[in-house]
Amino acid sequence: MLFLYMLLEDRMSLFTEYQFIQAAADRLEIAVVPAPGAGFGPAQAAELERRFRDYLKEPVEVAVRVVDAIALTPAGKRPLLRTLP
Repeated sequence: MLFLYMLLEDRMSLFTEYQFIQAAADRLEIAVVPAPGAGFGPAQAAELERRFRDYLKEPVEVAVRVVDAIALTPAGKRPLLRTLP
């Protein structure tokens, strides 16, 4: 899990929240809440997608999704990684 964070570490000023979602065995989504005024847009999203694809070196589809907020669990936590059934 640490490697996922390391790939974002130098880009943390671009967003206030983020979450990795393993939507399928071959699909990783990265949900991000852009920081106000940070200028996060399609070019930055594409760069993050490329960075993760290059690191994973597997045929994995990577998609960055801009969201308004990352939902909390019923326990009030925001997990860094979420897997879908």
